[in-house]
Amino acid sequence: MKYKHYRKVFWTVFVLTACMFLAYSVKWMTRPTHGFAAYYTSSRMLLEGEDFRLLYNYQTFNNKIHSYGMKEVLDAPNNLPTNALAFLSVAWLPPREAKIAWTIISLILFVLSMFILFRVYDISLREDVGVTLLSVIFLWRPIYDAIAQGQLYFLLLFLFSPVLYGLKKNVGGFHHLHYA
Repeated sequence: MKYKHYRKVFWTVFVLTACMFLAYSVKWMTRPTHGFAAYYTSSRMLLEGEDFRLLYNYQTFNNKIHSYGMKEVLDAPNNLPTNALAFLSVAWLPPREAKIAWTIISLILFVLSMFILFRVYDISLREDVGVTLLSVIFLWRPIYDAIAQGQLYFLLLFLFSPVLYGLKKNVGGFHHLHYA
């Protein structure tokens, strides 16, 4: 009986932290921020065939950000040109809708990454450690910043997670990736 009581507490804490993270995500979903604006602008410039040399001129870059409708945002043009590829899937949308789409994509990638990583490390949500770990993850400040700023970190985590899975399970080809 005592064990079931603790299990309910663990699940309650998990649900509360997950709801807190989801509420935060919804709050920031429509707000273009400087991180998002930089990725979006470089992708939009690529999509429109703009000269990428202009991407590294501070004034021109911020003028582009403003011309795309993000008048309250300033950013330093310091992303790699290849980062523009990541946002191509949403760069054709207006900034507000692109931020919403990117936030949804990021949340899906985050959940899929957690699923893969829990499989890699044999962590189950049927056990208290799994529920507790997810609760702690939902309290970790960097995931909140990644959502608010519209960053690429959940995409990178999602790309990295299957590599860990392949390395652990010795799936063909993955065991050679650590040399790269």
